Amino acid sequence: MLAFERHEGIKSELSKSKKVFVSELALSFNVTEETIRRDLEKMEKEGYCTRIYGGAFLNSHTNEEISYKTRNTLNQNEKQYIAQRVSHLVKDGDSLVVDSSSTGLAVIHELYKQKKNLTILTNSIEALRLGSTNDQQMISTGGSLRPFSFSLVGSEAIDALKKYNVDIAILGCKGIAIKTGVTESNSYDADVKKIMIKQANKLIIVADHEKFDQVALLNLIPLEKVDYLITDRKPSDDWLDFTREHQIELIY
Repeated sequence: MLAFERHEGIKSELSKSKKVFVSELALSFNVTEETIRRDLEKMEKEGYCTRIYGGAFLNSHTNEEISYKTRNTLNQNEKQYIAQRVSHLVKDGDSLVVDSSSTGLAVIHELYKQKKNLTILTNSIEALRLGSTNDQQMISTGGSLRPFSFSLVGSEAIDALKKYNVDIAILGCKGIAIKTGVTESNSYDADVKKIMIKQANKLIIVADHEKFDQVALLNLIPLEKVDYLITDRKPSDDWLDFTREHQIELIY
């Protein structure tokens, strides 16, 4: 197989799966892992993908969104890992606001198992399906349903959020970068999240490793205002230095 044919094959796999792994591609194309790394390095320079440890993921436009149904099937092990780390920061009896992100849903599932007497305010349709129990109280923001993200948004959701003051806000995001901070891809969910941040005493951002050094369309909040940043893998030294300098508790 010629190099350009292999490149087309890798691009095809990236377009289909959004993420590829060096070891799997080396086996698939019967070449060395070093050859695949060079291929991915070339594609990264072309702006087609971004390399990560052990592989690469497809670059997307800053305003591109992935539907909730798709997001909920991606990186499930990573989300569960993050959810377990979040549970250590939440105490019985805490009041929380949690967004409609798929990682946020994983957090709520974990908190339901681990904690008691929580009050959880959310705009997540999937989270609200859990309902209230003897140990947990679930409160809906109300608002207009956005089917693409399974979220409740709009003025009614924002007005409802302003009535509550909570201990912790737990939010996912589309991307996080040192210069631009936490970013989102659509204004509907971004507007709701900004109010969630204002109404909380502490802010936890949950983001798997693929969200690092990614910039989406809308600025949500500077990183300096984040209290806890929780991910599934040790970030680069730049991130370690930045979070240490700005007293952001980085947990991985």
